[in-house]
Amino acid sequence: MTNVRNHPMAALSVLVLGLFMTLLDLTIVNVAIPSILDGLHASLDQVLWVLNAYSLLYAVLLITSARLGDIHGPRKMFAIGVVIFTVASAFSGLAQDPTQLILARGLQGLGSAVLAPQGLPLMMSLFPVEKRGGVFAIYGVIAGLAVIAGPTVGGYLVSHFGWRSIFTVNIPIGVITFALALLLIPDLRPGRKHRLDIFGVALATAGLLGVIYGLIEGQRYDWGVVTGFITIPEIIGAGLVLFAVFLYHQARRNRQKDGEPLLPFEVFKDRNFTLMTLVMAAMGFAGSHPQRPRYGVHLDPGVHHRYPRPAGPSRRRGLGRHQHDPGDGRGVRQRSGRRLPAEPHRARASRPRGRRVEPAA
Repeated sequence: MTNVRNHPMAALSVLVLGLFMTLLDLTIVNVAIPSILDGLHASLDQVLWVLNAYSLLYAVLLITSARLGDIHGPRKMFAIGVVIFTVASAFSGLAQDPTQLILARGLQGLGSAVLAPQGLPLMMSLFPVEKRGGVFAIYGVIAGLAVIAGPTVGGYLVSHFGWRSIFTVNIPIGVITFALALLLIPDLRPGRKHRLDIFGVALATAGLLGVIYGLIEGQRYDWGVVTGFITIPEIIGAGLVLFAVFLYHQARRNRQKDGEPLLPFEVFKDRNFTLMTLVMAAMGFAGSHPQRPRYGVHLDPGVHHRYPRPAGPSRRRGLGRHQHDPGDGRGVRQRSGRRLPAEPHRARASRPRGRRVEPAA
């Protein structure tokens, strides 16, 4: 048992398990969209935020979480992230309305953000230079498999156990991962104390929030006005400006002797590190791309939407245009003013196949 606890591969297996669990949840929800729509009586906008709340919190908080790992130790932050993610999964499975599910998914994203950046520093400390290439390859392959496996695993769980099972399945896995983390991952601490750059954290968080929120909500508002004089391009532009200020602030702290930057630029002088960062960024973009409406569910009036259908070019344009009708709650309103049936599967059951049902006035 002692040999296992001191073996780097044992620690790597726990890190991979945590990574797989969190990245699986980036795509596993996609196939459950129709069931969530029916089960929680959610609007399309609400269901899209079930997907995007996770991605938003995950992306915005990664830099801050990495620094907290430097301060408090990566094993401790990894375990905290697993606990947050597992508790949030339980809340997601118990959600009784769309708002509860969106909040729980945001909490899941927070847990993932705390957990995810702790793996690389641990691997750098546990493995010698000559073995790191193979270790990073394993880590990257598992990350890719998790993203690819999401729709398949989600489809099986939804078909056999209902949509809540895609969240509750994380509970036993999270408990096991937490126990193994405390048992098998060594408690490595930095040789010197680190400080948290509060101003840098605020700049990075606000900048990333503006850019990512604008990209998520852009199609919904036709890349135009959100409210009053605020537009999507202005939100994205403000986010880019804040992030540019963050980079300038980090450059200044890099030049200071005890600057403690959140983003040390000297690491990018290592060619292998820079290439690995670009590869991981490409994998992250490819993995999160299914979250965009292009791969969403097209709600066809008069068609039972039990299973998702990939949205083609014409469907893709219409996906962001369906708006929840807060007035009487009876249906979903398009921007053209025409009302679609609130429960299209009932409409289909009452008509012969192949005939068109005219929308209600």
